[in-house]
Amino acid sequence: MHLKALVCVEIPKPISSVIFEDFLGNEVNLNDYKGKLIIVNFWATWCAPCKEEMPLLDSLYQDNNFKNLKVFAV
Repeated sequence: MHLKALVCVEIPKPISSVIFEDFLGNEVNLNDYKGKLIIVNFWATWCAPCKEEMPLLDSLYQDNNFKNLKVFAV
């Protein structure tokens, strides 16, 4: 299993203020994570490829080589 559509860039792209709401209703502002590696993954429970990639994203997040990584599943 691998992430076919993962896009990596040499120079980080700046983001503007992007705010999501977590499952508890708390605001999550991506600006609070400046300096970290961020993956924002838009997915759906009915999407087979989405369900297939979630364990891999979890493995990346748990990998000690990526301690600076935050994964947001939206």
